[in-house]
Amino acid sequence: MELTNSLVAKTVNKPIDEPLKRYLRRYPFPFFVEPKYDGERALLQVSDTITIANKHKTVYPERILPKSLILAIRKAVYKEGLYDAEFYSLKGNLYEFLSARARLSEDLALAIFDIIGYTYTPLFERKQILKKAIKSNERIHLVPYTICHNSLQIIKAFNKAVSEGFEGVIIKPDRGYYAEWLKLKERHTIDMVVLGVKKTDSWRKERLPYTFLVGIYENGYFNPIGDVSSGLTLTEREALATYVPELRQKEDSEYIFLKPELVFEVEYHQKTENGLREPKIKRIRFDKAPTECNKIV
Repeated sequence: MELTNSLVAKTVNKPIDEPLKRYLRRYPFPFFVEPKYDGERALLQVSDTITIANKHKTVYPERILPKSLILAIRKAVYKEGLYDAEFYSLKGNLYEFLSARARLSEDLALAIFDIIGYTYTPLFERKQILKKAIKSNERIHLVPYTICHNSLQIIKAFNKAVSEGFEGVIIKPDRGYYAEWLKLKERHTIDMVVLGVKKTDSWRKERLPYTFLVGIYENGYFNPIGDVSSGLTLTEREALATYVPELRQKEDSEYIFLKPELVFEVEYHQKTENGLREPKIKRIRFDKAPTECNKIV
């Protein structure tokens, strides 16, 4: 079987994103809670040759992968097969991984958490198969897990993962491979000033604001941080559209810049050099002064 991007996209189970309480009503306890690595979801195929592929556009045949990684895979994997894993950097964060992936450098690693081909086998049994198939080393290892029998244990496992530097956890029922998994990430919130509306297709065609330039107040100035798009209802976007002509200051080819009068409460995963990671508008705040929007965690 040739490992392709389309095969990965069709095969891998994609975690859902919803409130924990709602998710826990779907299945009975226990649940398996695994730390979420900050890299790229990929399948690892081990046979006469080794191949790694993501679901987007990249297939990594053995000939182009770092020799140290190939050697580590051969030492770690005792059973030929197709494994579900996170392709990541030993240095930790996503940006280090993206750099390492582009250079195919020596700090690439794999965290293996499932085995494909046992679709209807309960998760506990698949974990036992993995224990016999994989012997962890410095670059290839099995993702640890905690078996939780109530919601307090899940929260404790989540907090432990975050304290150890992971971005969150994946929660899985003891069912077959295609049972729904929940992605639970650490989130922060911040109040941010709306500094502009991006000229997206929805704006150009319908004058409906979809993406906003947001920022904070620092040293007497309103400084842009990045864009945020998701989170608002259609009704809220339509209401905000009426403010744009009133607040417009100037524009360029990309943005209509606004007077700093609107405030959003924005939820995000982490601050990066280029803005906020995974930002989402939680609500419009009419009770917050723009000059009070001055801190990012």
